[in-house]
Amino acid sequence: MFDKVAGITLGKHEQFDDLGTGKQPLDLLKIQLDGLEIPNLAEFDPCHTLPMPPLVIGKKVKLDAGRKKVLCMENWLDFSTCIEN
Repeated sequence: MFDKVAGITLGKHEQFDDLGTGKQPLDLLKIQLDGLEIPNLAEFDPCHTLPMPPLVIGKKVKLDAGRKKVLCMENWLDFSTCIEN
């Protein structure tokens, strides 16, 4: 499935238990990638931990792994559906 992925955001896991392995979530992702070079951003806050910035499913974003940023490429809110005539 990774051949269709342009980038990966790996969420922050506040209660992650390494079960004594010493491995962090990013280590486990790298094992799964098996050498594939896919840009990734680990310890990302996708609304599951504090702070809770929202990330809307189905909207286009740009992952800038080098700068550790996710940039919105589309308007996320359409207020036209909220306006009554």
